Amino acid sequence: IIYIHDFYPIILSFFFKIILDKKVVYDMHELIVPQTNHIKLKNIFYYIENFAIKYVDFIVIPSFHRSQFIKSHYNLDKTPFVFQNITKPESTNDENPIFNIINSIKKSKISIIYIGDISLSRGLLDVVKGFEMLDNSFELYLIGDGPGETTIRKKAIYNKNIHYYRAIPSRNIHSLLKHFDIGMVTYS
Repeated sequence: IIYIHDFYPIILSFFFKIILDKKVVYDMHELIVPQTNHIKLKNIFYYIENFAIKYVDFIVIPSFHRSQFIKSHYNLDKTPFVFQNITKPESTNDENPIFNIINSIKKSKISIIYIGDISLSRGLLDVVKGFEMLDNSFELYLIGDGPGETTIRKKAIYNKNIHYYRAIPSRNIHSLLKHFDIGMVTYS
């Protein structure tokens, strides 16, 4: 059995399935959609994935909604298996993990939230730089973990209207979102 993690090596599924006659498992984290009006590297990976996914025996996806979408989008015979591998473990204490975040929101300001992968490839550094140009009536909350964490944390220290918090359990996300004025999604 060959395990392929994300879209970068998906083209190898063809080789493993046809040439080596191996079973292939594809752990599909990202949802790639082609961008219009220009060619990007992700567009190339989208078309490779579209071709290579036919040579995969088993697909693992982190959400039911995405599983249904992928089945329909790629016209798959089987619905991908849902394994919610992004859930954080239970807290060892009784403290509510979103309590401090909610209490830090200033009702007099427009609050903007981003929850997800803290990765510079998602354009978060540009978001922070752009946010620094706004007046004092806005607050930006960045919540998550990732490779860009140190850079984002350093930027947040110098702006009292930018707040960074570590990732929270996924079961708490909905309860937290209702306290914000604007939610933000980034893709590069």
